[in-house]
Amino acid sequence: MAEPSVKYATTSDGVGIAFADTGGDGVPVVYMRGSPFTHVQLEWRETSFNFWFDHMFARRRLITFDCRGCGLSDRDVGEVSVEAFGRDIAAVADKLGLDSLALFAGQADGMAAISFAADNPERVSRLILRDTYADGARFFEIPQVKAFLSMMENDWDMFTTTLAHYVVGWGTLAATEYVEFLRAVCTQEQALAFFQDYVMSADTSDDLPRITQPTLVLSHKNVAIPDFDTVRNLAARLPNAELVVLEGTWGQPGDNSPVMEAALDRLLGDAPTAIETEPAVPAIGSLVTILFTDIEGSTALTQ
Repeated sequence: MAEPSVKYATTSDGVGIAFADTGGDGVPVVYMRGSPFTHVQLEWRETSFNFWFDHMFARRRLITFDCRGCGLSDRDVGEVSVEAFGRDIAAVADKLGLDSLALFAGQADGMAAISFAADNPERVSRLILRDTYADGARFFEIPQVKAFLSMMENDWDMFTTTLAHYVVGWGTLAATEYVEFLRAVCTQEQALAFFQDYVMSADTSDDLPRITQPTLVLSHKNVAIPDFDTVRNLAARLPNAELVVLEGTWGQPGDNSPVMEAALDRLLGDAPTAIETEPAVPAIGSLVTILFTDIEGSTALTQ
């Protein structure tokens, strides 16, 4: 996929938001990759991200953007909150004239996507959540998250190196590229402020039952930040969700590409009224799909 040009939208509170639009057909997908490590220009030159763009969205219209304080968007901003990030989403959608869109968010950006989808059901027709969580404080109770945060505070070079290899794969060229990407798009101070000032205080748990749109929840087996239980519990509280469990990490999507494409096709069809799958017994080590069609019926899976 060719690298799109970078454009800007202005939020209702005057913040400049950088975005890129690939054009294309079908349901427009607004992608929030995972703040604060985003950059709408440099990401197109990075191997692990290019796989997503080339293989998962080659036939679709994909819009990426940097939230306030990140990437090419305005960095010096007063408010960083779920509500503020919602204004960023709205600004990009308004600029492009999108009355209806699918919202795709990963990691910490999932909280803003959850809030925006709950508050704007007429505008968000579908929701995709990848390795994300609804409660920032509970996220920081996960042991691996505590370890990464400590590393972020005390040794930025070690943190970026470890995170890159953890996500993309140890000893790979893509991991080396991702280390350079992380250090280019975000400073240690910016990352600490994002997680300590925003993520730790954000909680969108009460929004989950309000999201009636078809929702695809993706969880990678080798991702522990957040862990599977966190993602599963999130999916169980969504009234119309499909949980798809994948091998590896989001930075190693190669073996999962047919599964991912099928899941996206189910969700982003011309006029889906719900997400449907054929019942099957999965083989060991293969894809696992769980449907959550009501909160009460899924309670046992969250205990």
